[in-house]
Amino acid sequence: ERLGPELLLLAADPDHDSEIHRRFSYFSRGLYMDHLAPWFTHVAPERILVLSTAELNAHTAQTYTRCLDFLGLPPFDATFPMLNQSPSLPDEIDQPVRQRLVDAYREPNNQLYDFLGRDLGWQR
Repeated sequence: ERLGPELLLLAADPDHDSEIHRRFSYFSRGLYMDHLAPWFTHVAPERILVLSTAELNAHTAQTYTRCLDFLGLPPFDATFPMLNQSPSLPDEIDQPVRQRLVDAYREPNNQLYDFLGRDLGWQR
């Protein structure tokens, strides 16, 4: 509801600077197919590599190597210091809020998994 009018402004003028969109589009940013689909209409799927932050965090060096391979670049040893770490977040969120988010993202995530041909392991 907050974004409705702002989305119209952004559609009419892609250069529109929208503080409202930056601050309140957190739910829509999690609808990954909405962001990926336009790319796949212009770029061949084999030219796009989709990775998750969880993959990068859990297997940094392997994910880096996967990126180099995808780009056709030679192996390169690198170190990966932890930068810009966020403060610890609470382990649990309010259960009704959590369930609402799980329910809201279930179908969009399933569509993403089907499209990518792999399950990213997010709550279903």
